[in-house]
Amino acid sequence: MAQGTRRDRTGRRAAAVVAAAVAVLAGVGCTASSESTSGSRGLFGQGTSATTTPSAPADQGEAADEADADPDTSEGDAAPEATTTTAPPSVEAAPPSVGADPPGARVGLDGVESCRELAHGPWAWVPHGADPLGAVRAGRMPEFIREGPDRTPLDQVTDMPTVDDYEDPSTLEDPATVRQAFVDAGYQDGVDARYEDGNYLTAITMVRFRDAAGASAALSAHLADYCSRAEDGYVRTERNGMVVLRDSGTARTMYVLDDVAVSVLVCVCYVDDPTERQHSVERWSEELDAALGEGPPATDSPV
Repeated sequence: MAQGTRRDRTGRRAAAVVAAAVAVLAGVGCTASSESTSGSRGLFGQGTSATTTPSAPADQGEAADEADADPDTSEGDAAPEATTTTAPPSVEAAPPSVGADPPGARVGLDGVESCRELAHGPWAWVPHGADPLGAVRAGRMPEFIREGPDRTPLDQVTDMPTVDDYEDPSTLEDPATVRQAFVDAGYQDGVDARYEDGNYLTAITMVRFRDAAGASAALSAHLADYCSRAEDGYVRTERNGMVVLRDSGTARTMYVLDDVAVSVLVCVCYVDDPTERQHSVERWSEELDAALGEGPPATDSPV
């Protein structure tokens, strides 16, 4: 089967039912119970977040012209200023503590403990565009698969204006600890855009925090929780986060862009090879950064 298409495309609906049953028995798979919180808006308990379906996403070719078209509308929260070009003094700009690895080398993990150790960071500071959350709300984000019958339109967009509206695309092991970390980091606003069809899931999630230091602290706490089921992964090339493959087969990259924590997820239902699935989700995140920052997204899918 060609990469970039759904696994077991033939008989998709029947296969999804079988996959769900197998996943429940084996504890793995791309299922709502293991990796998605679909139908459970407000994961932290008190939120009233709203999900919308964009009727006409903005023309991706005009991303640069529309960078400020949909400002962040969280009540009492001013739209973010334009991207700065130097790291704020409160953020550790050095790469994670990864020994003597040469610049650009892959820093891999081996199971839960090494994942949690790497999750501490510190994380390199990387800037973002003027309003990445607003751009996601406007539909200016690349899809994982952009053409053909397996296209994955990110047509479920959920606003998460408070910490209690936050909904994680994966199962958190200790939601209370992650929530407290988000509160301590100064949760400001969030948005989630996903394609979800049965057990098939791709998702982009962004949360803005008080400042870059807060976003980095929240990322470390979130990664430490996510690492509880890690099987494989590595530190991102930019050293601003990690790519993690869970025991469910889900590949997810979580990283920081200044004061924004970003998550990009692809379930086990896509890309047969687990290693290539990790690389594909990282490539997709890089195209997302380009689309919401300096220019339009790439025209080809990242797989």
